[in-house]
Amino acid sequence: MPSTLHQVKTYLSDDERARLDALAAQTRLSRSAILRRLILGQHLPDPARAAGWEHIRDLMAANADLARLGNLLKLVLDQAPEAEIPAKVTTLAADIAATQAELKALVVDLRRTLQPRRQA
Repeated sequence: MPSTLHQVKTYLSDDERARLDALAAQTRLSRSAILRRLILGQHLPDPARAAGWEHIRDLMAANADLARLGNLLKLVLDQAPEAEIPAKVTTLAADIAATQAELKALVVDLRRTLQPRRQA
């Protein structure tokens, strides 16, 4: 089925195209999406919010890595006799748990900052 969308051609100077490309990179939208939103009077996404959500994904990936590491340490702790487990391993497991808690708190704070305010 053919598309119902219409193509619109426009001419831009090098500076105008560079500005459009920079805006596209900042907002992570295509040129078409930017122009469409501007024509329709819609707001463009805030680049800081997009970066914030990317940071949340990175923090959650680090949190998942720490969880896997913690699970492996727990497996070692469960299988080895208590006398053979060095104190450093136990301390490391506690450090990992503390770091996970810090990461989760950062994610909650970032998410609260990035989400739009709800009106009552």
